[in-house]
Amino acid sequence: MQTRTAASLVRGTAILAWIVAGLCLLGALLVFALGSFFASAFSSAAGGAFSTIANIVGGVFGALGIVAAILYALIGYGLQKRRSWGRMLLLVITIIDVALALLLIALGSRGAAIFSLLVYGAILYLFGFQKDVKALFTRS
Repeated sequence: MQTRTAASLVRGTAILAWIVAGLCLLGALLVFALGSFFASAFSSAAGGAFSTIANIVGGVFGALGIVAAILYALIGYGLQKRRSWGRMLLLVITIIDVALALLLIALGSRGAAIFSLLVYGAILYLFGFQKDVKALFTRS
């Protein structure tokens, strides 16, 4: 792989990471809003138990969405600035995503999980083993 191609790959991946961060943030805000909506809708049912559950579920999944948004924003920034920690964070998150995709396959969801494994495998190969890509990152 040529250095120019490797730089384009890193730039494109950084842009995608920023896009994913934005989508995670929007998803988190939507989950917070839906949790509040269902909490108010179920406030009188079963003595308010459903309201509490909706608040907890909305809060937990909304918070996870915000954490994911922060992680992907850090990946985008690190790749954009060509920092080695950005590449390492991308590799760690990708390994976690591989484990989750394998879990989905074990649970019976094959189509999207297999496609995800192909994408994650390409990311691991390109950012983990390609010398031209690795050479673009500085230590810090």
